[in-house]
Amino acid sequence: MARIKFARLMAQEGIKSVHRKKYRLHTTVSKHLLSIAENMVEQNFNAEAPNQIWASDISYIPTREGFVYWSVILDFYSRKIVG
Repeated sequence: MARIKFARLMAQEGIKSVHRKKYRLHTTVSKHLLSIAENMVEQNFNAEAPNQIWASDISYIPTREGFVYWSVILDFYSRKIVG
């Protein structure tokens, strides 16, 4: 109900909302001649001892002051973050 009222009031005042295009970041360049790393894990994520299989991921978060980079390294044996 309130949405209809706001829409009516905005129309009376000539106010329109501004829709921004969603920011989409492209970071992967797949058309390169560099060698591709061998898949040594082959989807077997069950380690028998610590420090055998690690996985990592990197991402970044936009803030008012720029981007903050976030990186995580996971040990598959303990399922704990090691770095």
